[in-house]
Amino acid sequence: KNPTRSGYEFAGWKDSYGNYFASKGEISSNKKIEAVWRVVSTSTIKQLEEHINAGAGEIRITGNITIHKTLYVNDDIKIFSDGNYKLSRYSGFDGDMFVVGYDKNGNAATSLGKRAVLSIGGGNGTLTIDGSKSYTKVDVVGSAVTVVESGKVNIYDGTKISNHKKVGNERAYERSSFSNEWTLDR
Repeated sequence: KNPTRSGYEFAGWKDSYGNYFASKGEISSNKKIEAVWRVVSTSTIKQLEEHINAGAGEIRITGNITIHKTLYVNDDIKIFSDGNYKLSRYSGFDGDMFVVGYDKNGNAATSLGKRAVLSIGGGNGTLTIDGSKSYTKVDVVGSAVTVVESGKVNIYDGTKISNHKKVGNERAYERSSFSNEWTLDR
């Protein structure tokens, strides 16, 4: 049976020289082997939510995703892209796109014994999180990213968060390409 690791897909076995070999078969002598892991990838909201809920360490976005419900981050999660993709608000969705620090029942990550950190970007492409109400058919009351309790957000180069902060019925925040790690405090 192949090993499992939250947030990763098993990609095979390699020896101490970096040589890959079949995962089935016999080893005829003492050899140090290690599992090879691949970061999970997603291009759908369903997969993105599943990976976040499973506490996946790193999630590679491989296509544009429309967010129609709040995604709750209660683990140390990195979302990045090697292409140019957008996470955008669904036309009928008015809530927060990401909440970092609470679960869907309002329990703080710290009370669950978890550390809630959402790191965005750092891949070879541009990842845009667009909380715009211009796509919606309803008044937007939520933010693109909301940080609560002891939650933290790190934003890296190649990230653009637009239409993040709600001011009245308008959104007035846009920033891209942070040159250093940036932590958004509560």
